[in-house]
Amino acid sequence: KTAVSGTGPPDIGSMEEGSNVNLLVEIVSAKDLPIADVAGATDAYVIVRMKNNELHRTHRIDDNLNPIWTLETGSLFMIRMSAEEFFAATSGISFVVKDFDIGSKHDDLGSVTVTPTEAMSGKGERKEYKIDLAKEFKNKTEKKTPKLCLRFKQASQKDIEVRTRSRMERTLTALFSSWKPIKTHPKSMVSTRKKAS
Repeated sequence: KTAVSGTGPPDIGSMEEGSNVNLLVEIVSAKDLPIADVAGATDAYVIVRMKNNELHRTHRIDDNLNPIWTLETGSLFMIRMSAEEFFAATSGISFVVKDFDIGSKHDDLGSVTVTPTEAMSGKGERKEYKIDLAKEFKNKTEKKTPKLCLRFKQASQKDIEVRTRSRMERTLTALFSSWKPIKTHPKSMVSTRKKAS
């Protein structure tokens, strides 16, 4: 079992077999991205994967080589899985930066890979990671070094409760926004009653 002090996150060294990982991840920003469009811009978004499974994707930020993501554009998410599964992902957590294209395949600009151990060691500080550019974009950054800024933090029990409640609220909002009650015209109800009598 995971050793927990109060409502704070568990210490990585105290995690035992059967423990669970609850890791907050924030995709803060990118800078000096390569130009991917003919118009001289990039419409960037990020896809996060572990073991080829997609965990999260941000919204795209249009026409910006230095995009900044916020809560509204999908910057924050939580990784929740068993510690055994998490640390068994030897290929790490992959952050693939992509360029959105209408009517064609979206380009892979490059990627950043973070090991499970490094991610779990994060205390919420911002860290810049060099983006390993895709071959076709290596010479399109004007000799600058593209970087992706990320934050990692083990979630406390309060963090988990807040994220769970927020997810439930979003689900309910989506359900009610798509719910359209059936409206029966009063006249049709009267005529139906008359026929029945």
